[in-house]
Amino acid sequence: MSSPESGPVADDQQQSSPKSELEARQSYVDCSQGIVRVPMGSAGTRKLSKRSRQSSRGGIPYFSPKLQKYVTLKTESHLEGACHYVAMADPNVVHIWDQPKPVKYYEWDGRKAEYTADALIEYRSGFKILVETKPSAIAIKRQTELKLTRVAEFVPADFANQVTLFTEKSCPKWLVADARRLHEFQKHPDPEADDAIREVIDRLSGTTTLGALAGKTDLAGRGFRAAFRAVFRGEIQRTNAGSLTVSSSVFKAEAAA
Repeated sequence: MSSPESGPVADDQQQSSPKSELEARQSYVDCSQGIVRVPMGSAGTRKLSKRSRQSSRGGIPYFSPKLQKYVTLKTESHLEGACHYVAMADPNVVHIWDQPKPVKYYEWDGRKAEYTADALIEYRSGFKILVETKPSAIAIKRQTELKLTRVAEFVPADFANQVTLFTEKSCPKWLVADARRLHEFQKHPDPEADDAIREVIDRLSGTTTLGALAGKTDLAGRGFRAAFRAVFRGEIQRTNAGSLTVSSSVFKAEAAA
């Protein structure tokens, strides 16, 4: 399969040696040792388009579980960034390739064309999705879903299994906000706090609040951040949809029970 890990675009993204995810993350930011390493550059193949009123250029440092390295994901809009944050928050996602290699296809009228997705998202199962991000109003006006249906007919089976559209309606704003917070909370690994919150979760019976759960660790803010991460790891679940706060009601997940 052609992927970010093969070819001249991303040869330097090859995993150098096996290590735990914790060790890999700490090798980038370790304040106690004064270590701060810059993430690798984007492996995107598409040149950034010119600025417009609807665009927002940027880069997001992303830790790829597959590569065991931090890479930079290029973004051209707030919506594209939201898509990346939501994907990064999914524990089943192992790699994100921003603006992957183009797919050659034929338009409905027979003309040759190329399509470059905004992201190629790979899951632990091996399933891969090409994602197009676009505001819903523009997607409707430009018949984007019809175009993606056509593109999907020409996507090599070993490159991606699905082509999908991500709009501002694809997920609630509170989930995007929580995904962004999780990204910040994961930048500095804290195994001590994570172990402490797991011990509290093991003893949990019934429902409690995220703040009360964190309070039992006696680690203040570190305890809350650990509890927040535990939600996205699937160790505890929220009882109601909505952004996570100290007042959020949670319970032990069945898998962790």
